[in-house]
Amino acid sequence: MNGHRYGTVNFSDSKPRQTGFTDRERAFLALIAQWIGYELGRKEHIVSLEESREKLRQKTEEQRLIFDSVPVRIWYKDDENKILRLNRRASEAMDLSVGETEGANYYDLLGEAATRFHRDDLEIINSGKPRMGVVEQYTPAGGRPVWLRTDKVPYTDPKTGKRNILIASSDITTQKEAEIQLAASVEELQRSNAELEQFAYVASHDLKAPLRGIDNLASWIEEDMGGVMNEESREHMGLLRGRVRRLEALLSDLLAYSRVGRVKTEIALVDMDDLIDEVFDLNRPGDGYTLKKTGEMPTFATARVPMEQLLRNLFSNALKHHDRDTGVIEVGVTNRGDRYEFTVSDDGPGIPVELQDRIFGMFQTLKSRDEVEGSGMGLAIVKKLIESLGCRIEVESDPQRRRGTCFRFTWPKEWPETKAAAFQSAAE
Repeated sequence: MNGHRYGTVNFSDSKPRQTGFTDRERAFLALIAQWIGYELGRKEHIVSLEESREKLRQKTEEQRLIFDSVPVRIWYKDDENKILRLNRRASEAMDLSVGETEGANYYDLLGEAATRFHRDDLEIINSGKPRMGVVEQYTPAGGRPVWLRTDKVPYTDPKTGKRNILIASSDITTQKEAEIQLAASVEELQRSNAELEQFAYVASHDLKAPLRGIDNLASWIEEDMGGVMNEESREHMGLLRGRVRRLEALLSDLLAYSRVGRVKTEIALVDMDDLIDEVFDLNRPGDGYTLKKTGEMPTFATARVPMEQLLRNLFSNALKHHDRDTGVIEVGVTNRGDRYEFTVSDDGPGIPVELQDRIFGMFQTLKSRDEVEGSGMGLAIVKKLIESLGCRIEVESDPQRRRGTCFRFTWPKEWPETKAAAFQSAAE
């Protein structure tokens, strides 16, 4: 039967028989065979049905396990706010079990919050258009506010033809609280920066005026007392005026440092070949120092003033700390895709490896200010300026192996936040 052999059936009264089966006997045997076949087929069908039920049960349990293991809250709702199905994470968010929530109405579970949510859900169900990345907040009974990021997708039940909604939510409370805290910190930082800029302005202008007055008074005293001042007094007066100039330079550098990255700069077409020559000539202390350039210097639209300031500080640093009356400053350039990489090298005494971490700090000098005049702000300004552009600067120097120091920094080919304006300005 059905391709299977189940066995044989014998009917016998143990007596010899001389004649064949009668029609009645044949009909009876056929009926018996039909009944046996039915019973055997029914048994096979029952076994197959039980096997199918077991497979379905295992599949359902597997799907439920996966459904409950998804790290987001998932539930299905109809247009009457009834929960058709949800996973364990969604039910636990309401401090209930899956059995307590499936089939329940959201109005009974969330109260007023359910009304607000369902209004939005009905719009999605009726329009048939999904809404992704919805950020919602609600406060559970007796709990603290919770922030959710939710995707809502309408779907049609294949059995009933009724349109329902699938909702998947992730708890972003920690992230949202961090964003709020960050926004508050940014606001406080902006306020602090405004105060710092105001202070820098006062330091640069209001404090410089009395310093210039002191310098003038010292000059007048020196002129008035020129005939009676001895050499020691003249030396002291020179030291006084030198300290005034140093303080003026420090105030100017503090103002420059505080304004790095926050002052709008004009974009212009800059020929680096000419700019490097110009800055070097202005900073060269004498004819004993020469300039060497390697690589094809670009001409591009950029902020001239910051680049000029950067070169001026690097040249000044190299020349001030040189230990000879003659030397070579070398500037090189390499194309690095969306950036240029510049190097400014000298053949001076170099910077000890153990001191290289200090040189980019504020007010840091490796020699006494009486030996080398300076505010100690030059390289700090350079580093802040470079990093405000998302670029980097590093120093290479090892006096134990060879003389010289090399500063290597990158510079954007297009000025940040004003790329279009840069090329328009260049064209003009």
